[in-house]
Amino acid sequence: MIEENSTVGINLSGKKVQLTKVGEFELKKKLDRLLTEQRPKVLIELSEARAQGDLSENADYDAAKNNQAEIEAEISRIEDILTRVEIISEISKKDKLVRLGTTVTYKQISKKLVRKVKVVGSIESNPLADIPQIGDDSPLAKALLGTKIGEVKRVNVANSYEIEVLKLS
Repeated sequence: MIEENSTVGINLSGKKVQLTKVGEFELKKKLDRLLTEQRPKVLIELSEARAQGDLSENADYDAAKNNQAEIEAEISRIEDILTRVEIISEISKKDKLVRLGTTVTYKQISKKLVRKVKVVGSIESNPLADIPQIGDDSPLAKALLGTKIGEVKRVNVANSYEIEVLKLS
């Protein structure tokens, strides 16, 4: 079973896909795992299922074929992304505006909640990371991009709210 939604990141327009250096490394690592571990494993499963005889009513064979199709689709997706990667350079201390790759500490004004997120390309988003990584296509990231410390912005969602940028790193 593929770990992520395999439609994430498909970009049929051929446009560049923005990733941090870490994001590119993780994607290459995943591709290597698919090519060197998962693909050979599913080929063995297919061979063993074929050896059971009649393929028309062979659930193991059907499952292995489906698994193989998912793995091959994911390999193709990642290879496509890697041909179109544009690396987001890490920000320097001199940067004064939120851009891709920036870690932002902000306050949700109405609830007085202080949070920290990293703005990344949509493929790299990971809300479960220690510092949540939000895709540049999310409402919060859209509000944050281009802002500077002390600026207040409205996040346009069903229950809109205002945020204040406190720190960039």
